[in-house]
Amino acid sequence: MLPSDKFPKLESLELSSLNFIGCLLSQESKFMSLSWLWIENCPNFECFPDGGIDAPKLKDMSIVPSLEELTIRGCPEFKSFPQSGCPALVTLELDGNEKLWANGRQCGLQRLNSLLTLTIAKIELSVFPEEGLLPTSLADLVILGGPNLTTLDGKGLRKLDSLQSLAIFCCPELRCLPEEGLPTSLLHINDCPFLERRLQRGKGEDWPKIAHIPHIWLDYEKI
Repeated sequence: MLPSDKFPKLESLELSSLNFIGCLLSQESKFMSLSWLWIENCPNFECFPDGGIDAPKLKDMSIVPSLEELTIRGCPEFKSFPQSGCPALVTLELDGNEKLWANGRQCGLQRLNSLLTLTIAKIELSVFPEEGLLPTSLADLVILGGPNLTTLDGKGLRKLDSLQSLAIFCCPELRCLPEEGLPTSLLHINDCPFLERRLQRGKGEDWPKIAHIPHIWLDYEKI
């Protein structure tokens, strides 16, 4: 846990290769101006404080109320976001984080009601996303590397009414798109060999599922 000193003007914070950090931020800490947070290679990092931190102007207790960007990388023990969510968070990158995904909807992603951009790297699931897992506010979803990903859950994606862009990279076992189609206007699919064959314009088995999407990039070329 970080020390309980007060940092009222701290705007950015980077934590890297700190084996001793388990729970980030003490409830006594003041991070009133923090807008950027990067967490990398902290193998024992597990949680944020559910009770929040000292924020006298905050109506609903949560992690740093002004936090807009968050990266969590190389933290395999991290498994959930605070119950009160992160009200200002708009950009989130998750890299690895096996226990977070194993936790399903209990991980609390759906509580990030202001989230617009979500980038996920090295996801180990075979089916994604579980229905109700992602916040409906999402506009951009990027999946970077899913060696075991075989199926996109159509029910989980169709709930994302605000989704404008979906990018999928390096998912070699992804076989097909959901029957429900995709609620997006921009689609990038690269290094997904099984899927790319099924998405050939006018002749691929899955082409009817994406024909309505105005901007499609397949294997780094616009089709």
